[in-house]
Amino acid sequence: MNFPTPVPQSSESAPVDPRTGRHATAAQGILLLAASSMPVLGTVLISPVLPSIGQQFGNDPAAAALVPLIASAPALLIGLLSPVAGLLVERLGSKRVLLIGLVVYALVGTAPAFLNSLAPIIATRLAVGAAEAFIMTCCTALITDYYVQRMRVRYLSLQAVVTALAATVFLALGGLLGNLGWRAPFWVYPVSLVLAVAGWLILWPVGRRSSQTTAGPTRTRLSARVLAFPMAISFIAAIVLLIPIVQLPYLLVGAGTTSPGTIGLTAAIVSLATALGAFTYPLLVRVIDPAKVRIVAFVLAGCGLLVVPLTPGATGIAAAMAITSLGTGSLLPGLVTWAVDAVPPSRRGQGIGWWWSSIYLGQFASPLVVVALSEVLGGLTVAVVAVGGVSVATALFLVFVPATPRPTVSETVAVEG
Repeated sequence: MNFPTPVPQSSESAPVDPRTGRHATAAQGILLLAASSMPVLGTVLISPVLPSIGQQFGNDPAAAALVPLIASAPALLIGLLSPVAGLLVERLGSKRVLLIGLVVYALVGTAPAFLNSLAPIIATRLAVGAAEAFIMTCCTALITDYYVQRMRVRYLSLQAVVTALAATVFLALGGLLGNLGWRAPFWVYPVSLVLAVAGWLILWPVGRRSSQTTAGPTRTRLSARVLAFPMAISFIAAIVLLIPIVQLPYLLVGAGTTSPGTIGLTAAIVSLATALGAFTYPLLVRVIDPAKVRIVAFVLAGCGLLVVPLTPGATGIAAAMAITSLGTGSLLPGLVTWAVDAVPPSRRGQGIGWWWSSIYLGQFASPLVVVALSEVLGGLTVAVVAVGGVSVATALFLVFVPATPRPTVSETVAVEG
């Protein structure tokens, strides 16, 4: 099997702020990491109040189907619209699209606090997902624009670390605010306006059009064949990634742990393993080839799921899921770096958009895959083991299928108009 070689990025130099002549510092990185946590906030902050929303709208015959969509609908929209976000990034610039996305996020995110029926609430949640698609694509694009080589790997890894830690914090915050009523968590969304103001002050656009036009009437082509391979692997990784997040509570209940507080604490501890895996990625790639790190991470994630039936009780299940989370945490920065290296710098916006699409569509598909496997194989535990087998099989596939064979031919096409 032949897959085109990623475009080399080793000669890249870090851009400077045209206003100050300085390279990006930790200030820009921290802001982009904070903004990257907004899609996590959009999902987990609302999760603790879903039962209360179900009670509030219990008279609605569609409540059983619509209430879960309040949490899951944004992920679907991120998956569908991230490529569009990437295209707009290339046309309008990452900074501009990010600021618009943060403002829209605050407006539509807060809207359910004023609404009294499920249909418009679902509509606003879909709008939240659309805004999140633009935010995540822009944050990743700006990180890859501002930083090069090891600094880029570091910040992409920290992006995975921050989102994993944010999931824990926002889950706890949503539960606390939920004590004040189901509308209370929605008032957290305007925090994105603070990030928008900060972004307007300290971020700067990285011009791509100027660099393209100076080279003549050509622009770089985004090769679907180049990006398809990392996208397909990332889709599988996303299915595995969501298993500890979504299926752990059900496995714990099956093992006899029914206390919501205990389940929540266990899930939080397991989520820290994801952050640890992402944090160690930059250290691993200094001594191991990134392709080998991806293979090991898939094996680790798969082995955690494979041993679930062999673990003793809730503690054993949590330990097994922590192993899986450690693997998936190392996968995320490795996969996004792989996707970034697979596209030319001038087409990173759209390339990153397509990559985020594969991740979020994989996350959306994960529960559906588990349900289907549970029905076919006869239970949740067996379904989880099957996903573990897929993870290990993916690692073996990556061993025997090279990710960087011979380069393709021309990567430029004429610019229309």
